[in-house]
Amino acid sequence: MIHSKITLFQNKRTRPRIRPRRTALDWTLDLITLDLLLATCAYAVWQYPSLPLMNGTGVDGSGKAIQTGASWTIFLMPATAILLCVILRTMQHFPWIANTLIAITEQNAERQYQLISRLLGWIGLIIAGSFALMTIEQIQQAQGTSGIGAFGPALMLLQPIVIAWYLIRSFQAG
Repeated sequence: MIHSKITLFQNKRTRPRIRPRRTALDWTLDLITLDLLLATCAYAVWQYPSLPLMNGTGVDGSGKAIQTGASWTIFLMPATAILLCVILRTMQHFPWIANTLIAITEQNAERQYQLISRLLGWIGLIIAGSFALMTIEQIQQAQGTSGIGAFGPALMLLQPIVIAWYLIRSFQAG
C-alpha cells in the first residue's frame, strides 16, 4: 500500500542523509561489475597487438563497418564503461540526491535508499556487460570475425525490466 506522496519535485536538502546497509547481493553486483570491467580491459589490451592500424568504429544495422578509426580507439569502450560505472558507484554513496517519485521521509529513507542503490548496482552491471560485448564485437570485426550477435541488444533489454522492478518495489515500500 502506498502511503507516501508521489511527486517529482522534492526538496532534497530536507531528506535524511543516511547510507543504507549493503547486502551480499549489493557486494556481488559490485564484484561482478568490477570483474567484467577488468576482463574487458584485459581482453582489449591482449587483442590490441593483433588489430589492424585502422578498424571499424561505427556499424550500420547489418553490422557492416561504416566508419573507421585508429586501432587505439578499441580502448574507448572499456574507458567509457569504467567512467559510467564509477559515476553510478559514487551515486550509491549519496542516495539522497537521487530523483525519486516517492517522497523520502525518516520512515522510508533507508529502504528507499537501499532500492536506489540496488537499481544503480544492476544498471552498472548491465552497462559493464553491454560494453564488454561491444568491445568483443568491435575487436572481432576488426579481425574479420564476428559472433556475438544479439547478446548485446538482449542485455540492454534488461534495463527496462530492472527499472520496472525498482518502481514496483519503491511504490510498495513508499
